[in-house]
Amino acid sequence: MKKPQFPLLTSLSFTLVPLASQGAILVTENFDYADGNLTNNAAWTAHSGGGSVPITVTSSAVILSHGSGSREDVNTTFTTKNSGILSAQFSLMVSDDVPIAGTDFEYFAHFGTGGGASMRNFVSKLDVVSPTDSGNFDFTLGISASGGTAEISYGTDFSFGAIIAVFLEFDVDTGQTSLTVDGGATVMTCLLYTSPSPRDRG
Repeated sequence: MKKPQFPLLTSLSFTLVPLASQGAILVTENFDYADGNLTNNAAWTAHSGGGSVPITVTSSAVILSHGSGSREDVNTTFTTKNSGILSAQFSLMVSDDVPIAGTDFEYFAHFGTGGGASMRNFVSKLDVVSPTDSGNFDFTLGISASGGTAEISYGTDFSFGAIIAVFLEFDVDTGQTSLTVDGGATVMTCLLYTSPSPRDRG
């Protein structure tokens, strides 16, 4: 299912909030669980590859290990939203032995419908991609409205070990996905709605 691209992703904290003047925080996650499998905690459920190279918690950080073969994918649910803008904010650290290379990247964060073991209709997919300047940097991030590979890469490259702040948005009404990193520039791509409409995210 997943191909070797990057062996370690660490998400330090996660907040999901609809962007509106009266918006409420839907999920706040500090991963302050005992070390072990993330799905040992009731808020998280595997929707693909359950138990196969599980996602773990270590010292209040989530560790995603990518490589060949099937890998666990997990989600947490929130109240269904059929309009407005959803956003996820989290910190990320990527580590590997060599800079990310090639063109077949795998996404690691997204919004979707259903939740639990029946999570589906993924949008606003975020993945780690090769840097523009591989001589001086190790990776950058890319987004896709709904495809499996990034449609747009972020304009800034990053080094392994750096902790970066990620802000991912999905506009349920227009299908627009946007990505901002460390408060810098924003890149956007748009999902063309087809029938049935991939709304009602939750």
